[in-house]
Amino acid sequence: MSRTRSLVLPAACLALALLLVLPSGTRAAEGPERLDMAQREAINPGLGPVPPEVDRSTPAATWRTFIDLARRGQFGAAAHCLDLTEIPEDRQLATGIQTAERLYRVLRAVGARRDAVDVDTPEGPMLEGQPTNFVVALRFSRRGIEGEVWLRRTTDTTTGEVVWLFTRRTVSDTALWYRVIVKGESLGGGVLDAGLGEVPPGVDRGSPRDTVVGYLDACRKSDFRRAAFYLDLNAFPPEKQPEVGPRLARRLVLVLSRTLWINPEELSNDPGGRPEAGLGDDDELLGTIPHKGGEVKVLLHRHFLEDGSTAWVFHRATVAAIDTLYARHGFGWLGDILPTWFFARSFLGVQLWQWAGFVLLILLAWVVSRLVTPVLMDALRRGARRTTVEWDDELVAALDGPARLGVMALVLWATVPLLGIAGKAQDNLAVAWKLLAVIFLGWVLTRWVDIMAAVLRYSSMARRNDMARNFIPIFGRIVKVFVWGVAAIVALDSIGLHVMGLVAGLGIGGVAVAFAAQKTIENLFGSITIAANRPFEIGSFIKIGSLSGTVEEVGLLSTRLRTMDRTLVTIPNGTLLSERVENYSARDRFRYQITIGLLYDSTTAQIQYVVDGVKRMLLAHPKVHHDGVRVRFARFGDSALEVDVLTWVLAADYHESTALAEELNFEILRIVAESGTGFAFPSQTVYLGRDAGIDEEKAREIARDVEERRERGDLWIPEPPGKT
Repeated sequence: MSRTRSLVLPAACLALALLLVLPSGTRAAEGPERLDMAQREAINPGLGPVPPEVDRSTPAATWRTFIDLARRGQFGAAAHCLDLTEIPEDRQLATGIQTAERLYRVLRAVGARRDAVDVDTPEGPMLEGQPTNFVVALRFSRRGIEGEVWLRRTTDTTTGEVVWLFTRRTVSDTALWYRVIVKGESLGGGVLDAGLGEVPPGVDRGSPRDTVVGYLDACRKSDFRRAAFYLDLNAFPPEKQPEVGPRLARRLVLVLSRTLWINPEELSNDPGGRPEAGLGDDDELLGTIPHKGGEVKVLLHRHFLEDGSTAWVFHRATVAAIDTLYARHGFGWLGDILPTWFFARSFLGVQLWQWAGFVLLILLAWVVSRLVTPVLMDALRRGARRTTVEWDDELVAALDGPARLGVMALVLWATVPLLGIAGKAQDNLAVAWKLLAVIFLGWVLTRWVDIMAAVLRYSSMARRNDMARNFIPIFGRIVKVFVWGVAAIVALDSIGLHVMGLVAGLGIGGVAVAFAAQKTIENLFGSITIAANRPFEIGSFIKIGSLSGTVEEVGLLSTRLRTMDRTLVTIPNGTLLSERVENYSARDRFRYQITIGLLYDSTTAQIQYVVDGVKRMLLAHPKVHHDGVRVRFARFGDSALEVDVLTWVLAADYHESTALAEELNFEILRIVAESGTGFAFPSQTVYLGRDAGIDEEKAREIARDVEERRERGDLWIPEPPGKT
């Protein structure tokens, strides 16, 4: 019996030693519940392409791949088996290598086997016919640390790839396991902020996300005593912590509101935090604040408490820098004496005190514009008066209204940054400045377009060109539409709309509109062509096809013509480009051409008298172009002896030319009457009688004459002799 008892005690001690040395479990253990498959937009993009030797298709494949690669020291490749989603992409490689090496050493320290995971199907363990989507690969208990290594089924929503990875929680806990189990460090719990008293209910500091959410919530409620529990105040004596804590908590949130936008959803929700190379294992970086040419890190620190739990609080170094940061980025004595809700509460991303300051700055900008604008305008007017032209005075006068807006915008642009508005509200203010600048420039340019149009309309060139003068207001309106169109595009681009896509859409729509409004566009370009080429003027007498009349108006799309019948005809300007336009008003002379038909009974002397008299009359007339006078006894007509008269009369327009033609016609009547002959009428006279026949003697005489000419070679048939 005593021998048996003596064996039991060593056996119990051996069993206890084995429990302490050997892992509590080295085979896969399934969890009691089912999880959804984890979804990631991209799986560890910061690690680069997945090496071919990495197999993550099943839980067992991922476990074996990680053990094999880590055993060979290929920790960069082994990192592809970890879920590094919470790590920023640019730091995934360094953090992944470090975490893979630490996790492998932890697994080796607890005696994990290569065949610990035996589930080798892509779906993993099944529960009631459905995949559980996770595997507890290992459970262990060492040096007061109880841990579980999990694998989880994960899908890449971009590529559709499905893999098995070590979970984020496993990655997060690896640093603590490594310190305690591999390096043998003692966590050693300690008191935190003893001077603040007992931690109020609801203060959750279990993860970085819980700490930031709780701190910001307490600040929004102006409960800065509660917010102080999220700070590490151990650097201050306990008796000062109740006074220092709320003040520092208040100042920190004011500094963060002006310098650092923290999104709690981007922080780790794991108790171990997010591992990051270059930081302490118990530290979490929230961001940096510029200060004196450098940067101050805003850190969270995991503090181990006496009861074995942990609490994430703002790092002691960050707390020590709060007063210094507040002096640079805070609100001075206003931030310490004004009601807390004045700074803690916000509307549309802008704190209430900033709204109040913004209203005061608007009033200040209005007062400054009322004081500065008259002085500025007076100086510009004096400068404009020194020039010899008058249009610059009008340009300066047009600045009066827009200048007030410009001065106000300039004052606000210089002073509003003093309010420290940050985040999205700051971006919105930048958009507001751009919109004010667009409105100011559009307002000024449209006014200047009106002034320049008026100057051009009353210029000496326009006074000589009625058509150009009528087109100036039309083109002025087109330019103003163009100015506001460009302003609208710039404004849309400023507020973040995709202008290039809009412009492309307008281009496609413009093609459709161009087809639908082809005639309208043709007429518009016709008006531009008329204004440029000036084929006629307002008041010109023109002929277009079968229409003739006086131009009364040239519009943007059509031209109005007053015909000889006093009807008003509207002709599209596009038609004017395709038709032949005869401008009678543009002639420097008009052709005068008639045929005088004299009686066949007229003698040679009478005909010569008429020809001579008409020539003398035309050459003596002051309105006849003398170099072009042609009067000829031209032909024997069917019923008259015809005399052709052709010359040019010097007339300014068509109506004057008809008056001159009338005057010349009266003179010709007089000359014909003086000659004793008259004008022949188209007629035929029939004579009845017998033909006298051929004169035989004359015929023989002519035959001899022709024969003699042929013998002499003087007969001009078929052609005249060469010597002739």
